Amino acid sequence: MPFVYVSGYRPEIAIFRLDTAGGRLNPAGKATAVGQEPSFLTWDPGAKFLFALNETDPGRVRSFAINQSSGALTPINDVPSMGSITAHLSTDKTGRWLLVANYGDTKQ
Repeated sequence: MPFVYVSGYRPEIAIFRLDTAGGRLNPAGKATAVGQEPSFLTWDPGAKFLFALNETDPGRVRSFAINQSSGALTPINDVPSMGSITAHLSTDKTGRWLLVANYGDTKQ
């Protein structure tokens, strides 16, 4: 069963297993070392890594390794987004590049 990750300005990312036959989400745990209330999430094309942004000032981006058996998240990195109030993130189709958009200008 595939995993579904849910955030929304809470101090954790909720992890669910998707029952594709029945169309249900079954709780599979929570990741709590996720930064200050992550909002938008994305993953790489191979679904090995999850990326979360924090819409703080300055903005932050955190990366996690995805455990393929349990869906658990292991923190890898935490970097500034180089702007204020980070708004969106996405990987390119190769998974090599993570693109980040901010509402505000680059902080010096």
